[in-house]
Amino acid sequence: FAKDKEYIALTESLREKNTPRTVTGMCDSSRPFFAASLLKEWVVKGLLVVPEEKDAYAMQKILSVWFPRTLVYPSRDFVFENVSAYSREWEHERLNVLKSVCDGNYDVIVTVPDALMEYTVPAEVLKRNTITLRLGDELSVDDLCKRLEVMGYVRTDVVEGVGQYSLRGGIVDVFTPQYREPLRIDFFGDEVDLIGFFDVLGQRTVDNAISCEIIPCTEFIPDEEAYLRLEKEFVSLLKSFSGEEKYRDQLKL
Repeated sequence: FAKDKEYIALTESLREKNTPRTVTGMCDSSRPFFAASLLKEWVVKGLLVVPEEKDAYAMQKILSVWFPRTLVYPSRDFVFENVSAYSREWEHERLNVLKSVCDGNYDVIVTVPDALMEYTVPAEVLKRNTITLRLGDELSVDDLCKRLEVMGYVRTDVVEGVGQYSLRGGIVDVFTPQYREPLRIDFFGDEVDLIGFFDVLGQRTVDNAISCEIIPCTEFIPDEEAYLRLEKEFVSLLKSFSGEEKYRDQLKL
């Protein structure tokens, strides 16, 4: 690319801040290398928008050769059926990428138009609802569990998947989206005594740490004021509901 006349003209135009620029006539297979060349030349963090998610993951695979921290920001997986349980894998992945963006811990973000146009948690809300724990920190187990509930975590007897937490005496297990293994936090009273990662299958600690972060596992994190607004709006909608009475009663529940 560095020897191509059109490429040289493009980079010179970009240096003069003549944007936006349109590049045509490029085959699909050369696009990742073209993007990598520009990013390496400008030494900047990149945002690439591709038509479909399969293109995003293909782009990520190639760009990771030069930029190890290449992340895919997927679109949200909407569920319109009344199901008791469904996977929130994509939401967890989105939150993981958003946290990386907040921390500047990325080289390139590859995404699709749908993902860019969808509402998500504001950066300041995500930062405010991220829990950082270090050995020796003072925090009551009850307060930690309450915060986890607000952040979208579900209490279970045994932690087996992302978005779950459990409590046994002074031990809190929690599986947060940004780690491949769940956390085990051991309290001595209100003091963080041990922090470690454990194996889901064996439930045994496999590694220790001196600190950890727990990010939300839902993009919807309402505060008390938001709950009051939701309640007010819902009451208003119920009053204007013109359907059958049995459906009104179901909505009240």
